[in-house]
Parts: sequence; structure tokens; C-alpha cells
Amino acid sequence: MNTRSTLYFFAALFWFFSAQVWAQTDETWELRKEKENIKVFTRSNVSFGLHAFRGEAIIPSSAGQIVSTLKDASNWHQWVPDCASSKMLAAKDSNIQMHYTVTDLPFPLADRDLILHLDFLQTTAGYHIKLSGLPEHLPPVDGLVRVPHLKGDWIIVALSENESHVTYQVHTDPGGSVPTWLANSTAVSTPFNTLKNLREYLQ
Repeated sequence: MNTRSTLYFFAALFWFFSAQVWAQTDETWELRKEKENIKVFTRSNVSFGLHAFRGEAIIPSSAGQIVSTLKDASNWHQWVPDCASSKMLAAKDSNIQMHYTVTDLPFPLADRDLILHLDFLQTTAGYHIKLSGLPEHLPPVDGLVRVPHLKGDWIIVALSENESHVTYQVHTDPGGSVPTWLANSTAVSTPFNTLKNLREYLQ
């Protein structure tokens, strides 16, 4: 088995175990979009009624470069879709961070803010970044709706020194009064644009 085949094997193996963690319902992932070498999948969730999403792409950057970009909260607004502002609130060490972001939504919807805990774990294949929302960490902000729930992962598999397979997977409740159909429609556009923007930002 050559080096690339070995890395793909580890990527597949890692995804097998990761899928067990995400087995929240009997629903399987459904491919919703495949364009520009980006694949987007969604899955329904009985608990929230909103779709979880998963985006996958091969990005021509090293795993380390991608992780550095994810750690740089001050620049998230340059590539995260609709991110109006972003900053780091705290860093326990180099592998545990807390970010604060504000998402700009179109009128008449209120903008959202999110307090996000990130746990950066190095794996044999690359990196696994665990995401979780911490809505109670700060008092509510006037004019903003706090995102009440978010759980997700960034999974980065190093294919070579300058190429990585990246997976971005999230299930969130945006809070407030957002029609379910509208929230679910962003389950396709959000991961697609996030991975596309990240790829362009790194290049």
C-alpha cells in the first residue's frame, strides 16, 4: 500500500468511528450538492427538526495551515459566510480556545451571536477539532439572538505536505423565529460556501 492509499485508509477508518458518534437517528446522510470538488450532505434530526450538514473538500493546503486558520479567530470574518465580526475570548492553551462571532442575517431576521468552544486534537491522520456552543457563557447582547445549540467537528486528514481532505460537520439551532424551511435551506449553502471560501482564503 503506497503512502496516499494509506492516508485514504486512515481517513475512511476515522470517518467510520466518527459516524458512530453522530448516529443520532436512523436517517442516513443524503448527498445534496456536488460542485467545484465540494460535496454537501444533510441528515434530518428528530430532536430539533433541523438538518445536520456535512461538507467535504480536498484543499490544496497543509493540515497545519488549515488549523492555524481555524485558530485565528480575528480573521474568520474574511472567509466564514455572513460573519460580521469574530474574536477570541479565551485560550486555555494552544489546543483549547473560545471564540465569539456575530452572523449577519438578512432583514427582517435578527443577527445571531455565538460563543464557540473549540478543542483541537491531533490524530494519526491529521486533526480533529470538536465544536460546541456555550450560550450561557456571556450575558445576552441587545439586538442579537444567541445561538442556543451547536455541535460539530472539523476533521482534517493530511493527504500530503500541501493537500488535505477537510470535513466540516455541524448540527445547530439558530434560535429565535426562523422558519424551519429557511434554516434547513442554509444546511446546504453554509458548508458549501464555508469550504469554498476557506480554500480561496488559503490560496
